[in-house]
Amino acid sequence: MISENITKTVEYENLENLAEFPQDFHYEAFFKGIKNIIDDESQWLAQFEGMNDVRRFQKFFGEKSFYLLKECFPNIIKLTASIRSNLSKLALMTTKEFFLFHKYNHCELELIKKIIFAVLVQSASTKVFIKEEALSCLEQVVSNESFCNLEIVSILLEEISNKNLTISENACSTAEKLIKKIPDINIISHSKENYLGLVLNQVVNLFLLKKDNYSKKALRTFDLIYEIVGKDGLENFLNHSSVKNLKITLEEMHKVILSKKKSKPQTGSIKEVIRQKINKAND
Repeated sequence: MISENITKTVEYENLENLAEFPQDFHYEAFFKGIKNIIDDESQWLAQFEGMNDVRRFQKFFGEKSFYLLKECFPNIIKLTASIRSNLSKLALMTTKEFFLFHKYNHCELELIKKIIFAVLVQSASTKVFIKEEALSCLEQVVSNESFCNLEIVSILLEEISNKNLTISENACSTAEKLIKKIPDINIISHSKENYLGLVLNQVVNLFLLKKDNYSKKALRTFDLIYEIVGKDGLENFLNHSSVKNLKITLEEMHKVILSKKKSKPQTGSIKEVIRQKINKAND
């Protein structure tokens, strides 16, 4: 809802309060007008209202939201970084709800990649309410089962080497959450795209940077994959894929992971740790 008074304040509508379109609504006509509204930077109040209409469309016509992805989201992506923080927040809300209602389509991968990068950038915002909205959007990506695949993991891994450490960590943590939710069969399947090979290549490249921050994330990611596919599953995949050359480095990474696990400090309460040390010293 927009209040066009002197201060030009705006109010954010909750998703459940977004009303249905009238009975004579025609989405073809809607598409013709909404793109121009979203694109017009000279009318930011109209942009705000236009994005609410996009949100309404996603809510009530989710099965046709691919039209919006193609026509509107390139400019909604730009608005996530708007100098008007209210537009930025609403653009992130619109994006989050896109990941709520939309089903993943491989043909849209390049645009989805741009959307996820824009969200990651805002997840490092100095404005707390923008940062929180971006992080909430990343959580929604994980919650949508159709986006829990290695293609999306691969997009996130590209940003682990980002010089902005907040973006790097948010990309890595989101990738880890996705990996944990991917069904085993989707991890080890020999798809035409061979995304497991791509992901393994990415973690190896991060590890070989020999920079502590990136190497740790590469090891964390590989450890999760290894736990899912197992030693035999990984060897079988490598023997029948185009990334056989990664085997030596992956074995090195696995040894590093095992050594780190063995060297972890004892867990439990401080009193228990102290008691164990005293008992060991008295033996």
